Amino acid sequence: MKDPSESNNPDRFNMLSGTEEAVNRWMQFEKSSRRYRHKSACQELSRRRSCGEVVTLIEDLYNKIDSNWMIRSYARLPSPKNWRLTHELKITEGNKSKEKQLEKIIVELLGDDWSNQVPTASGLTGPDDMKKASIDLVHRIRPACYELIELKCDANTPLYAAIEILFYGLLYIHARDHQKEMQYSSPPRQLLLADEIGLRVLAPEKHYRDYDLGWFEKRLSDGIGKFVGLRFKIDFKFTAFPGDFQWDTARGREKLQAAMNGVTPAFPGR
Repeated sequence: MKDPSESNNPDRFNMLSGTEEAVNRWMQFEKSSRRYRHKSACQELSRRRSCGEVVTLIEDLYNKIDSNWMIRSYARLPSPKNWRLTHELKITEGNKSKEKQLEKIIVELLGDDWSNQVPTASGLTGPDDMKKASIDLVHRIRPACYELIELKCDANTPLYAAIEILFYGLLYIHARDHQKEMQYSSPPRQLLLADEIGLRVLAPEKHYRDYDLGWFEKRLSDGIGKFVGLRFKIDFKFTAFPGDFQWDTARGREKLQAAMNGVTPAFPGR
């Protein structure tokens, strides 16, 4: 992701500008081969089984987001589509992404309590930066209780996915804190009025097999819970499809319902 803060053009400011660099510094991944996006970084963190104070990282990231908003707010307002629950079912012709296909079919199959491609920062990024900052899946568990889900099939690592959903979680907290300024309160976004939010990574069981990240899951969950305090309940979990589930676009619908019912913690012994 480019750092638009290097430009004086307000249209290029990005709500997440500087956050990737902050994560890499916090994890001591300054070298390009160890940045959190890379597989080697996830392997190292799994071996190391240690990291810095998570609340310190979260406070730093939130402050960067807020600072970016203060700069960006002098330009146009965020899109009114942000944080509205949407159902994007059309698959673009030629799009062979397993994740996109799976995501859309989950929403189509499981009904009104599921949404996908929920915008978080439309209108708050430049023309080249994070055009599609959307949450893969949102699941309404019950009134005022939602899961924000980063879906993975066969790409990236659990660490990459965890940081991605953390960024969206922080954008969520910031949007709640600034609903009136961002004009999200009229009409109200039910998602921003939730009592409980679960940040989730959902991936096949094999996606986690080479890593020991149960300890990191706990640190991240405790850290963001501590940051939010008593305002509302929030936690983080890695979750997995059943071990025998393999997404097959031709026959996948037959097994998808059972697989979704069989989702379990990826690191149950943490």
